[in-house]
Amino acid sequence: YTKSGYKFIGWKVYRSDTDQWRAVDSTGAQSWQSLVNGELPDGYSYYLYADGTSVARTANVGSEVHFYAQWE
Repeated sequence: YTKSGYKFIGWKVYRSDTDQWRAVDSTGAQSWQSLVNGELPDGYSYYLYADGTSVARTANVGSEVHFYAQWE
């Protein structure tokens, strides 16, 4: 992936059936979190999936999973 002046760093993942984002806490534990006032809860950051990672087991059948490229 390329974006002029930026480096691709991974994928943020959103799960539509629960309106949640994949997140990680300060201990490294991953979970699905809802945004509070447009931001993840305190102590959480977005978990970034590496390109090519399979996430087939992270969503319920029939839900939509959206990937958003992250650049720095």
